[in-house]
This record gives sequence, C-alpha cells and structure tokens, in this order.
Amino acid sequence: MLLLQFSTSHYCRKARLALGYKGISYQVENLTPGLHTLKLKPLTGLTTVPVLLPQLEGQPQAIADSTQIFKYLEHHYPQPPLFLSDLQQQTQAALLEDWLDESIGTATRFVYYRAIRLT
Repeated sequence: MLLLQFSTSHYCRKARLALGYKGISYQVENLTPGLHTLKLKPLTGLTTVPVLLPQLEGQPQAIADSTQIFKYLEHHYPQPPLFLSDLQQQTQAALLEDWLDESIGTATRFVYYRAIRLT
C-alpha cells in the first residue's frame, strides 16, 4: 500500500495511525503542496490528501479522505476494529471526529506553520 500525503497534515496523520494500529505495512510518498494536484486529480478527481493506493488486484485504485480510508481499512482488515460496535456510540464518535477535523485539526495547522516561520 502507498499513502500519498503531506507530512504535516492531521488528516494524513489519522490515516497513518489507522494503518499502524491495524499493523498494515505501507509506504509513504510525501507530496509537494501545489504540485500535488497533478498527481491526485487524475487518481481521485480531488486535490486533497490523504490518498491511499491499495495496489492490490481487485481493490479500488485510490481511496481519498481519511474517513473513507478508515472505512476501507475496516471493511478489508476488520481486526483490530477501528469503529465501536455500538451504533449509537459509533454515531457520536463520527460526530466528534468531524468536529475535531474541522475545528481543532484545522487550527493546529496554523499554529504549526506559525512555529515553523518563527524558527
């Protein structure tokens, strides 16, 4: 498997953590912001990372978005599980994940880039 990513993206970190938690071997290709669109657009129709390339016969060519990567991993590699077995708790966890992605995760990006600029 190959994970196309930006090394500083919290979305990509989520994908790396999920792959590691499940014990799945994978390689990483760090993309250059801006130029990444040339590689991603033909694969997914999108310009966002992460993108997982399973590189396995009979599997999708590319899975974009950390949440979709989680779902793919859970379906094809069910153990250990990423998702809770209780549907109500799973729904609450999905809402929390979305909130963390869109609020705290995005805010940390600004803190990180500011810290780099100051060093």
